[in-house]
Amino acid sequence: RVQFQFDDALPHQSKAIESTVSAFNGIPKRHQGVYASQDYFLEPRNPQITAGTRLLQNVQALQLQNDIFTDETLHSAQFGIEMETGTGKTYVYIRSILTLYETYGFKKFLIVVPSVAIRKGVEKTLEQLQDHLKALHNVDIAKHSFVYDSGNVGRMKAFVENHDLDICVINSQAFASAKTIIQKELEQGGEILWEKIKDIHPIVIIDEPQKVEGTQRRPSKSREQLSELQPLFELK
Repeated sequence: RVQFQFDDALPHQSKAIESTVSAFNGIPKRHQGVYASQDYFLEPRNPQITAGTRLLQNVQALQLQNDIFTDETLHSAQFGIEMETGTGKTYVYIRSILTLYETYGFKKFLIVVPSVAIRKGVEKTLEQLQDHLKALHNVDIAKHSFVYDSGNVGRMKAFVENHDLDICVINSQAFASAKTIIQKELEQGGEILWEKIKDIHPIVIIDEPQKVEGTQRRPSKSREQLSELQPLFELK
């Protein structure tokens, strides 16, 4: 097979990863359950980020470093990250995911993309990066990521129940229909899977959110549903 060589030290990518991760420096985390060593959870959920003063200070510091007007207030943990086309957004957010996992113990991630074509591109990138990421982060990304399949709701059930890093890739149209499917009560125990997904506080990464928004007169269904999940990054 064709082998690609990836440079893990490109300054613009390293800075983007560092900025994303440092947004959470010193943030108090609301949680249930018991912490393992180094603040890693013994349960499947992510820490729930408190959108308080420290988070606002972190964001303001990052905005100043990047010559961006600073926000006066912060009501939720929703962030926009802008990178030029062709500068490696997919690589950056995959590396950011693994660094967030290593640094803070975040382990549940949803990558939402605007089309099937882009979803397939993310799949291919994950495949190509497998050896690179294993060398950098000691993680076999193939074992910790999957593409949402409406015919395999059981995989989403595993997503909310397993105690390890798990990354779900889904396109926005599938997300809209997926919520309808996974919101239905499961046969065993009457569980509502959508409520369990919200309860584990997955970090959501939206690739090209402008294509997911819809219009002012007709907002996209998936965009409204995504707002129920926190924290959330939008990569433009």
